[in-house]
Amino acid sequence: MNPSSLSGIKIEGTETHVASSNSSINMFVIAKSGKFAVRTSDVQMNANTYLRIPVQSTKDVITIVSYPGYHNYTINGTAATANTTTHTATASEVTQGYVQVQATSTTYLYSIKLVQTVSNTTTATWDFQNVNPSALSGLTIEGTSGHIPSTLSDVNIYCIGAYGKFAQRTSDAQVNAKTTLRIPVTSTSDVVTVTSYPGYHNYALGGTAVSSDKVTHTATATEVSQGYVVLYTSATSYLYSIQVAMQNYTGSGTATSSTSSNSSSSSSSTGSTDNTTTASGNFTAVSQEYYVVTAGSASSFLSALSKANSSTSSSRKYIFLPNGTYDLGTTCLTAITGSNISIIGQSMEGTIIKNTPAVANEGISTTATIINKGNNNYFQDLTLKNALDYYNAGSAGRAVALQDKGTGTICKNVCLDSYQDTYYSNNTNGQYYFEGSTIYGTVDFICGSGDAFFNNCTLGVRKRTSNGSGSCVIAAPYTSTSWGYVFNNCTISNAAASYSLGRAWGGSPKLAYINTVLTDPTNILSTRFTTAGMNVVANKFVEYNSKNTSGTTVSPSSNIVSFTYGSTTNKMETILSDSKAAGYALSKVFTSWTPNEDAAQLTVNKVSQSGSKISWSAVSGASSYAIFKDDKYVAIVGSGTTSYTISATGTYSVRASNPMGGFGTAASVKVTSISSSSTSGSSTTTSGMSSYDQNAPIGWATYGGSVTGSSDKNTVTVTTADELVSALAGTSATTIYVKGTLTFTGQLTVNGAKNKTVYGLPGSALSNPTHTSTVSKTGILFLKNCSNIILRNLTFKGAGAYDIDGNDNLTLQNCQYIWVDHCDFQDGVDGNFDANNGSNNIAVTWCRFRYLITPWAGGSGGSDKHCFSNLWGGSDKNASKDEGKLNTTFANCWWDEGCIERMPRVRFGKIHIVNCLYSSSVASYCIGAAYKSNIYVENTAFTSSKAQKNPWANKATSSGYTDYNITLTGCSGATNTQSRSGSNSYFNPSSYYSYSAYDVSKVESQVSTYAGATLSISVNAKSNLLNATITAINSVEGDATATAVEYYNANGIKSNNLQPGLNIIRTTYSDGTITIKKVMQ
Repeated sequence: MNPSSLSGIKIEGTETHVASSNSSINMFVIAKSGKFAVRTSDVQMNANTYLRIPVQSTKDVITIVSYPGYHNYTINGTAATANTTTHTATASEVTQGYVQVQATSTTYLYSIKLVQTVSNTTTATWDFQNVNPSALSGLTIEGTSGHIPSTLSDVNIYCIGAYGKFAQRTSDAQVNAKTTLRIPVTSTSDVVTVTSYPGYHNYALGGTAVSSDKVTHTATATEVSQGYVVLYTSATSYLYSIQVAMQNYTGSGTATSSTSSNSSSSSSSTGSTDNTTTASGNFTAVSQEYYVVTAGSASSFLSALSKANSSTSSSRKYIFLPNGTYDLGTTCLTAITGSNISIIGQSMEGTIIKNTPAVANEGISTTATIINKGNNNYFQDLTLKNALDYYNAGSAGRAVALQDKGTGTICKNVCLDSYQDTYYSNNTNGQYYFEGSTIYGTVDFICGSGDAFFNNCTLGVRKRTSNGSGSCVIAAPYTSTSWGYVFNNCTISNAAASYSLGRAWGGSPKLAYINTVLTDPTNILSTRFTTAGMNVVANKFVEYNSKNTSGTTVSPSSNIVSFTYGSTTNKMETILSDSKAAGYALSKVFTSWTPNEDAAQLTVNKVSQSGSKISWSAVSGASSYAIFKDDKYVAIVGSGTTSYTISATGTYSVRASNPMGGFGTAASVKVTSISSSSTSGSSTTTSGMSSYDQNAPIGWATYGGSVTGSSDKNTVTVTTADELVSALAGTSATTIYVKGTLTFTGQLTVNGAKNKTVYGLPGSALSNPTHTSTVSKTGILFLKNCSNIILRNLTFKGAGAYDIDGNDNLTLQNCQYIWVDHCDFQDGVDGNFDANNGSNNIAVTWCRFRYLITPWAGGSGGSDKHCFSNLWGGSDKNASKDEGKLNTTFANCWWDEGCIERMPRVRFGKIHIVNCLYSSSVASYCIGAAYKSNIYVENTAFTSSKAQKNPWANKATSSGYTDYNITLTGCSGATNTQSRSGSNSYFNPSSYYSYSAYDVSKVESQVSTYAGATLSISVNAKSNLLNATITAINSVEGDATATAVEYYNANGIKSNNLQPGLNIIRTTYSDGTITIKKVMQ
């Protein structure tokens, strides 16, 4: 047994890598519905087990040896016929990075041998200093992910800029902190060389921090296995170039890993949602549950499909393919095994998925471009093309574009392009619906079983032979169901010498053509149908009201046909009466399924432009919007988004998706110039948001007033706790940027502050790390009697939870109109974030609460594990201050690991908890309903077993303080509940404010990805912008007596006087105006 690590391996119901005798090469095994078990002297592979054997050259040869007679597998879609099979990798297999072996029934293998051919060294170069290749020019990746091209057209760096930035400049590339570059490697001999601008090498390469301007790194076996070396920036870096000397480059269109592109590997330091392992196989998972495939990349499509297939969620998964040809090579039977999957193209003509089977592999069961094995799957706006060389294949012409073993399939605006057996419905009880689609073929090109309804489709009859001779047959039903194949309002376009509407294949075949348009009515067979059956006689073949293109009826008033098979004859009238034709309506064929409604398209009425933003009106029922520029995909945004910021001129189009994910007719606007009006103050740009993030105060923070904070005016950057408290003081509008770690030695109080916005820059934190028994030395920030305050993207780090009646990370006391957004609260000594004493009109959005430090022992009483996150209302006896107050909306918040209780515990307030996530494995209870609480929990996910056991608890138990009410509705992991004590009416937030709650099935993925201090905050002042790495401070001009003068350096750091270099002088005048001037010292 070689390697010895194979011993005892058993893979069943999952997928993983299997090591080989070469430590740098692994095989990827997919046994979701199969089994891979290493035995004493062989490996047992059950049906539906897949092996993905890595290849990187068309000279690579695979040899498989099986136990005699047990070679029940296909390799690259071709069935094995001997105990020893050899296979040379094809170009398409090299492109996707692997050869696929599929067990068709139980198989026993002795060995798999891979012989790889090593080519000469080839260097891929990213020359940022000289902008080579030219495609680098102007390339910026910020708040998203994308590819960076090299001098080799098929080798790219994958950049993850979700929390960072890559920007090609005139003579270098700027790479901001928290940016990940995945540099492709294929061999342990590959050498990566990175050269930076002198002194700006603030990055780690291969996990090691670099210490010089030029560094080299040889790829490790682990990096080769994952397909890339990681470059991760800790601070802004400026790169001159990156080079990879590649030993195994073949010029075949790939520079990817030797492992499968469908494995779920990612760099732990990136925070990326990208789960693929190869540069050519990357897809982007956007927050609207779409996997957006790289245009024209078959491996990217396969990666996304594997991700959707392997999902255990019952919610719909969407794969979007921009225009391009997705060439699967000779691979057949690419399988959709999951259910509730939507595969959406950009257009039927432009999005093409194709394969080209070897003629030797010809067959109705062996050649399909796509085989669907799942239920309720949806296709729209694409072409499935089987490019088998039909006219040169002789009698071996069966080439399926779509074989469907599922049911509930809908094809909207789909083209199935082949010749013989183009569409094969292969489920006796299946139900299928086509609308606006086109199916091309020659013989029996719509064939199979089940009930299928073709609505307003085009049936394209091709010439039977290359010289145009021969007759064609459209349909060959093998149906045993009530209806068989029904064609309604379809058009038959003919290029053959003659054709018939169909013939009987098997079962009890039924076929109906209702209101058909015949473009060539003269060349249809005189009997209209082929009378001789292949295996049975026709059961019911009928036609009604066929017309030519001028609208003249061309079907006869009567057409009695004798159908035969052997000695069996069935003579029938094939022309339906009006009343009988009405019986073939869609609602009659599918009595409990309305696929036409599922396929209904939504339309954006108008797109308009204002400055650098395009906008449109919300479309009722839309699940998302797709944005295109000059017919090229740009982005998919959520249903709550109706605008998009643009950066270039062109024609922008917006399409709305129906609930199945299909995008409707576009509305467009031509943008010829981009300009924006000048306003006072600076503007803050954030990235790292969910599409469901409204990026604004919501709920109770909007009721009866508003939260505007500083309106981004009067900017200051702080680097110490004292500077922060000083900047928060007073009532003048101030925008405060927190930079670095601000260390607190006790909870600092801000009293009476108004009109403030505090932003945490990436990597910043408010921290009190001291473990102490002195209460006054605990806690971080105490806001008292404050109003109109915004806190965003702040990380609060306490010293750990222990009970000394200490202070909180954040306390609100008698504060009104507060918005706390995208903050991360960790290890509060008493509470993570509490509110009391008349605080009101609060919104807490996209925040994360957790405990990472082992609780300290030795408290003054109560639990040493005081991991009690949020207390809303400090005492049952504080009705004079809290009754009618403490009204708060918690939206998209995450109570993560370590939280034991109080998530939150509520007294008095009307509390709305919507789209939140509870995942703590140590929760004793989640939501505490205490005295006079009014709680409404909606579309919230309780995912851990402890959270599901006690999603809420009655805490109104003290004598005389037992009133409460709580509602849980639409949650996962918790049943719908209404419970109360006393006479208080149940609280429903819709009576107070408008809001939207997205589906609970999306909560876990959305909140776990975006909650916390995930925003990549940058400051883009509309004037006085110094450069992309410096906090910009804008001015409000005025002319009055100066009352204060402050000095800052170019990085926004406050100083006591002018410093060498560039200075920024901020002058405040008696009338409240402020001026900013730049002075060089």
